[in-house]
Amino acid sequence: MLKIFLQTIFSVQNIGKYKVICILGIKIKFNKIKSLQRKISQMPIQKNKIVFSNFTGKSYGCNPKYIAQEIIRQNLPYELVWLVSDIKKEIEERNFPSQIRLVPNKCKEAFYELATAKVWVDNQRKNYYYRNGLVKKNNQCYIQTWHGSFGIKKIEQEMDYELFPGFFEEAQLDSSYINYMLSNSNFDDNLFANYFWFNGPVIRTGHPRNDIFFKKEDFKQKIKQKLYDKYCIKKDKKLLIYIPTFRDNGKLYPYNLNIKKVLKEFSDKFNGEWCCLVRLHPRIQNISEKIYSYNENIIDASNYSDIQELLFVADAAISDYSSCLFDFIITQRPAFIYASDLQDFKAGRGFAYPLENSPFPIAEDFEELVSNIRNFNEIEYKNRSKNFLQKLDWSDDGHASEKVVEIIKKEISNI
Repeated sequence: MLKIFLQTIFSVQNIGKYKVICILGIKIKFNKIKSLQRKISQMPIQKNKIVFSNFTGKSYGCNPKYIAQEIIRQNLPYELVWLVSDIKKEIEERNFPSQIRLVPNKCKEAFYELATAKVWVDNQRKNYYYRNGLVKKNNQCYIQTWHGSFGIKKIEQEMDYELFPGFFEEAQLDSSYINYMLSNSNFDDNLFANYFWFNGPVIRTGHPRNDIFFKKEDFKQKIKQKLYDKYCIKKDKKLLIYIPTFRDNGKLYPYNLNIKKVLKEFSDKFNGEWCCLVRLHPRIQNISEKIYSYNENIIDASNYSDIQELLFVADAAISDYSSCLFDFIITQRPAFIYASDLQDFKAGRGFAYPLENSPFPIAEDFEELVSNIRNFNEIEYKNRSKNFLQKLDWSDDGHASEKVVEIIKKEISNI
């Protein structure tokens, strides 16, 4: 009886991430995770530790991958940590080199690694960690690589609305922590300086993920063989990659591309047998099979660890508003825009610059896409691409990763 009586006066319950203390019927709720992370944030820095993240837990890819690879190539004495969503999957697929230690993201261990690392390397905002108590120390270095080139769609401060409540406020906090942003053009210089709430240095290193496009033919064949083996593609088939982006409104009709007919048009125009790898944006990858019927010629590659490898070996590409096309442009191979919701997208998210300023043939319906494929002029396309890159003072040269690693060396030596 005494125990029950005392519980009515004072009790403590653990409910999810909250600790609820009840005193005389008055409940007080504490966020246990946030409280714990504030304590972790006070821990000392380990000067040789670098924590990488790619799209908040996706696998080994984008700019962080190529920076990590360069550190490994130089055999530098750093502890490399990667935050991932699914450790079991990554271990099974063996995407990561042995020199990188994997840690589950959004957990106590992840907060500890971030709080004690000298350097953070990320290609997306770290909002989740800030919401739950992580505070960056003054002598930590945060390198923000971002994940797009010459992006068509408006992002960050360019947008007229928030992606979710509090988005702008969280983005400003993240930008206040960033020490360096990486650029490959005057387009990036302007974007990061004026639309990311960022007042620090924008460094013209080039984009590390684009170093792959400057590799020699034998390396390309090695990646191609790995890709074709993974998806059981016949070695003589040519490869189309289709990479549509996500829609803020969640509508699916823009993904209505008739891939089977597209492959027939590519075969007629460019000869040979073709297959297509579909690479959906991370936000819609989980509904891939609801959108397309896959077979030996139409293959779901949405979960392939590194989209740059797909772009590197593809013979042609189709997208709508994804910045991936502006990495693929380096190859000078045929690329097309299929944007069946062009007017809706323009009225909603909006464009950073007129879509027609890009070098790619634009189609708003399937018939127009077919016409663009049939009438594709390689010489005109390469000239437009060259002029486009020159206008933006594009500076990728295959050595971006090396330049970023030099920044990391300097920061680590200044602890």
